[in-house]
Amino acid sequence: RRFVFERGETPTKVEFDFSAEFGGTVVRRKESGYRDTPEDRHLILECASGWGEALTLLKFYLEHGIVYTPPKKED
Repeated sequence: RRFVFERGETPTKVEFDFSAEFGGTVVRRKESGYRDTPEDRHLILECASGWGEALTLLKFYLEHGIVYTPPKKED
């Protein structure tokens, strides 16, 4: 139901809460610990898009078994 961890050089706390709603599972994500600096505000924006992508990939995997595989490099 809940998964929490810390990450980064200036640790941020990442929290995932899962609940059964609307005939499925709702995932709520919260990240805290950023400083009020231009650098951290930039990181917040980068992380927002990254978490969106990660959660979309998780949804594809859970619903359809689709796994992302990076393209192979050609020699």
